[in-house]
Amino acid sequence: MKIWITKNTKKPGDVGTNLERMISFDEVKPYDLSNDEWNVILPFIKKIHNGVAEDFENIKAEDCWFDLHALCEDRISDIIAESEHYYILRSFEDASVFRKPDSRFVACVGDFYGDPEDAYIDPEEKFCITIGCGIIKYNLCEPFEGYMYGRTTQQWVETGREGDIEWCDHIEEVTDDYIVVSLEGEEKRKFDINTLELIETALTDDSIGNEKWHSGGTNWINLVSQPLIDGKPEYPVKCPACDKASCHIYINRDEDTNRGGVWEWCSNCHMFSHWSTNSVPDWWVNSSFVNEEKLCAADPEELVQYESELDDLVNRRMLNYGIIDDACHYCLHKEYAKPHISECPECGEKTLTSKLSGPCMITSCSNCAYEVVGSSFFPPCHTDELEYSFVIKNVEKDKMNAVAKLLGLNVMTLVSRLKENGEVTKMAKLFDAEKLYLALNELGIVFEVAPDFRKKFPDLIGCKLF
Repeated sequence: MKIWITKNTKKPGDVGTNLERMISFDEVKPYDLSNDEWNVILPFIKKIHNGVAEDFENIKAEDCWFDLHALCEDRISDIIAESEHYYILRSFEDASVFRKPDSRFVACVGDFYGDPEDAYIDPEEKFCITIGCGIIKYNLCEPFEGYMYGRTTQQWVETGREGDIEWCDHIEEVTDDYIVVSLEGEEKRKFDINTLELIETALTDDSIGNEKWHSGGTNWINLVSQPLIDGKPEYPVKCPACDKASCHIYINRDEDTNRGGVWEWCSNCHMFSHWSTNSVPDWWVNSSFVNEEKLCAADPEELVQYESELDDLVNRRMLNYGIIDDACHYCLHKEYAKPHISECPECGEKTLTSKLSGPCMITSCSNCAYEVVGSSFFPPCHTDELEYSFVIKNVEKDKMNAVAKLLGLNVMTLVSRLKENGEVTKMAKLFDAEKLYLALNELGIVFEVAPDFRKKFPDLIGCKLF
């Protein structure tokens, strides 16, 4: 009988988690448990084993608490494969092999975006296979290297992990020569058991003629995401495949983590990519338009309907919260420093004037009196949400009063902080940061500011456009 053991070093009811999970097979002590801890929970394990109960919670041991749960067949278990001497445990996006009966960790055998879906252990225990976002065959032999993305080794072979991703649901059959897996949408594919090369593709009736989206390669993926990495709020960007400015990007952050999924797609030629990341930008928030339950790893259909809104979200978050170079480049008030003249959509004459007045865009025709007024055309500096840190390490005695006033401190507090901490810090939003920067420079005070707002807004000081 298998009993799931959760060791928690947080007191019951405390915020947060600090958990270790392990399994007892037929009342055998897990490797990671001390003898004292095992002696505390063993009587409760015996009760579960004898059918007295299925669960016990908050069992107090020294400096920790335990929860026990019977892993019955009608319960969902994160053990996704077993053999005589091994089992594979799914934990978040990782798949790891443990030895029986003491649950001694052997190695991580796979890391899957969207979690491992299924696994198989060879009856002779020479290898195991895990599937989900692609397929990994791991050889169960020394030195038991832990799985890592992008590493070439004799320990494992993998396929369908990037580019043309194989989104696998279930291992259907394993023979000495091949493995058959079912994909999302009921399609099945056969792979060579040794190399994982594709042998046969069996399309379902539903999938024939319905392949609207096709996968972009690594180079396409990198080029589409590069503006986001470089902090250039220019989406939609030019597609590397069709050369049209029709490539979009969207990130869906997993709750309370920096993990998430990234979708890239071209609305013109239907190139598409979906991949996972552990470095979602701190400034990113998910769109309120997108239904997360409808997001699909196989296509961007849920996102296509909101392309303009998502482009605007990506660009605005970069401008307002990102540490980017030259946000002034994207200021419409620079572009419209002089009115634009164009053809009027109403009368067809080239008498349409567009100009900015404060945050309003006024478009009017001198020939037919056509007029449209739009609002909220603020320059990037007026929507910036960053805070800038000023650090001062030395202030001359005759300038103490002036600096203290600038920092909102009394002189004694300023002197005390410089003496105790060796520095004094002031946080400021952009326009306050501009004023403080100019005032400190005028006083001749040496200071550091981070991030450097002059790189993000090189034209800010002295700008009269708004």
